[in-house]
Amino acid sequence: MAESPNEPAPEKLLIADLQHFGESLWRNEEVGEKRFSFFVTLVTAVIAALVALVKLWQGEVRSSHALEPPLPAIITGALFVLLLIGVMTYLRMLQRNHVTDEYQATLKKLRSYYSALCPQLAGYQVPVVRKNVRSTYFKGGYAETVGVINAVLLVGVLFFVTPASPAGLFLVGVLTAGLQWWGSVRRAKEPPAEYFRAGVGALILDRDGQVLALERSKPTGAWQLPQGGIEASLLQKIDRYPEPTVYELPKEHWTAKTGRGQVQRWFAFRYSRAPSSIVLPDDGEFRAYEWMTFDELIARTVDFRRPTYRLLRSHWAAHLASPSGASDTR
Repeated sequence: MAESPNEPAPEKLLIADLQHFGESLWRNEEVGEKRFSFFVTLVTAVIAALVALVKLWQGEVRSSHALEPPLPAIITGALFVLLLIGVMTYLRMLQRNHVTDEYQATLKKLRSYYSALCPQLAGYQVPVVRKNVRSTYFKGGYAETVGVINAVLLVGVLFFVTPASPAGLFLVGVLTAGLQWWGSVRRAKEPPAEYFRAGVGALILDRDGQVLALERSKPTGAWQLPQGGIEASLLQKIDRYPEPTVYELPKEHWTAKTGRGQVQRWFAFRYSRAPSSIVLPDDGEFRAYEWMTFDELIARTVDFRRPTYRLLRSHWAAHLASPSGASDTR
């Protein structure tokens, strides 16, 4: 169906969404930074005021080094109020982090859609500097820092409310900070899988019209068409499938790398060398290869790939070898 002159092109709509969610992501980050700065400033100001109050009180009560009522009650009340504000700030920071993850996942999904509409962007991924996973536990994000401050405030409240040994108070502080830190870091382990990864697939034919099928190393017995790179000199391009295809992985296989599945551009090639000349790496993604009819491949591949493979078989039927006993009954 032709587009109405008054309707925006799909590319323009995707670009507008990318700009909107990109701006929303930065606004969310900015709000979180302001909230964190306000809390740190408030804690600093109150602590400074309490220190000044203690010095003033000690100057008036020179005969005793112990604080007398109502000063302990004032300190306890101030620290308790700060602790309540700190807990609320910590929860808001966790929510901010969750929203940030959602925005980032949405942006990745929109980029995959846009890449599918633009063949020259096939396989495009935003460059990311991979850091040591262990370092993320000690990066000192806003939520983690607020959690540590809350632990210190809790120790201060307990010091004035109940008699406890320094070692006991230190242990309480460490446990409190650890629990809050764990709550922050646990969120980072959840993969942002709410997007479809853009990719390219190849239908590689030999002279007899059989297709090159690869068996995955894990799990064994799962066969598929090639997806990735191969030396261009070994292939002669036949055709390109006219539109992107998409498949969705079972939910238990969603990861940060694969997302929910793939949006792919497909190309058909003729292999210019002898079918037996292919060599697979020993520790690669695939453990074996075979030349087989397309119907044999469909019968031996996983369920979520079959709809896409049936489309490819129908489109390139003129180039394919005739079935040799295998039937696509699934």
